[in-house]
Amino acid sequence: MNTSGRVRPGRGAAGGPGQGSRAPAGPPLWTVTFTAAVVVNFLLNLVFYMLMTTTAVYAIGRFGADGTTAGLAASIFVMGALACRLLSTVMLVRVGAMPLFVLGAALSFLFSLLYLAAEPLWVLMLVRFLHGAGFGLAHSAVGSIAQSVLPHARRGEGVGYFGTAATMGTALGPFAGLYAIANAGYSALFLAVATVLAAALAGGLLLRVKAHHPEGTAADGRQPREEPDPTPAAPPLRETLRRILPIGLIAFFQSIAYAGVAAFMDVHTAALGLGALAGSFFLVYASAVILVRLMTGRIVDRHGPATVFYPSAALYAAGLVLVATAPSAPVLYLGAVLLGIGYGSLLPTGQTIAMGLLPRRQSGTAFVWYFLFVDLGFGFGPFLLGALVEGIGTTSMILISCSFVAVAGVLFRTLLPPSVRSGS
Repeated sequence: MNTSGRVRPGRGAAGGPGQGSRAPAGPPLWTVTFTAAVVVNFLLNLVFYMLMTTTAVYAIGRFGADGTTAGLAASIFVMGALACRLLSTVMLVRVGAMPLFVLGAALSFLFSLLYLAAEPLWVLMLVRFLHGAGFGLAHSAVGSIAQSVLPHARRGEGVGYFGTAATMGTALGPFAGLYAIANAGYSALFLAVATVLAAALAGGLLLRVKAHHPEGTAADGRQPREEPDPTPAAPPLRETLRRILPIGLIAFFQSIAYAGVAAFMDVHTAALGLGALAGSFFLVYASAVILVRLMTGRIVDRHGPATVFYPSAALYAAGLVLVATAPSAPVLYLGAVLLGIGYGSLLPTGQTIAMGLLPRRQSGTAFVWYFLFVDLGFGFGPFLLGALVEGIGTTSMILISCSFVAVAGVLFRTLLPPSVRSGS
């Protein structure tokens, strides 16, 4: 029995285990709005990771910051994003997703121009926080728009494609950021960030309503008032949190571990004597994620989340161990592949679950709350793990990160009802 009283996560009306097919529903997946949302999602995440993997190193080299402070300089961006994700849950309803996106993307672009003049360290942190606030608004809005136009029977597949765009950002961002600072310096990095954000703002202008949207929501994220909707009404805030909190906690602990890798990979590879491989590590990681995400959504749709979650968590932990202890480039790259398959599958699986725990018209709200917990992990991870780096080094820090993956696995087993885990 589905305890949320909702349509099962990731399942179509006619889909079920063993059927091997899904019933067509509504418009095709790749509408203009969804395609534009995927591209914008990639660009926003590209910037996020260009800076996430270089800010700690920048703070250490430019301002002489210690590991804890450098981790805070990286993660304070996420704190700004968190604050505005909370605000966006109200603003999406009151002003709509399109105005919210334009505001967030414009603020992100403007604050990105200030990195060049951000001195001393506290000013850099302020700019990071405000930039994160703009990112939180823009990312919440574009995610809400994307989720609202997904045909329900292909929800897991659509989430997989949308997440693949973010994953490309998680890999190309670190590579581009590290390449920029190694070959052209930080000024070039910050100018590149501003250019990418300008492109995201321009691309977001394609997010318009041009067709009927079967999920009961307009593509700007607002709820239509005239057309009947057979799905249940939106639950109150307390009930929303009650439903989302279990999968949110799972996403939080999953993300802490990867946040430590993303923030300190350059430092870690240097400690291993493999310093030149930090950028290529993320390219290998991204390649693995892209390949697995093309299949993950369909597997979740047809066989349920648990089919993906357990093996992915095991591969994630194994990848962390290999990355932490890698004696050579091949082992480091193998760790990147396992990380990509593992974490790259866990994130969209959790998102599909979250979307299934709220009424269909609340799919955008589910997206916002789910990624709020992901952001919490990315905000808390570098700060906590940066403190560990000071005392025990990056190898031990990454090994300890495996414990967070184990906690996520225990929570998946104990907090989610069997019907949600299996999708039955």
